[in-house]
Amino acid sequence: MEKNNNDYNELYKGITRIIKTKEKGKDVWFAVIGSTIVSRGTFKTKEECIMDLEKTDYEQTCKIALAITTALKDYQEKKVKEV
Repeated sequence: MEKNNNDYNELYKGITRIIKTKEKGKDVWFAVIGSTIVSRGTFKTKEECIMDLEKTDYEQTCKIALAITTALKDYQEKKVKEV
């Protein structure tokens, strides 16, 4: 689990992150690959978000493929300073 500006950030099945944050004062969950949202909106619970990801159709498959391609294209190795 990673903490940042979001309340909760969990890796799901290798490359997808499930994120919980606040929207209009309420907790919401959504899924991202890289910086692209791949869930079909926001959900009230983590389980609903995961169920949405598991219901694959052509549109969802294309959205995930595009997100992976974009993440690979934008990927840059972090350079570490030598001491």
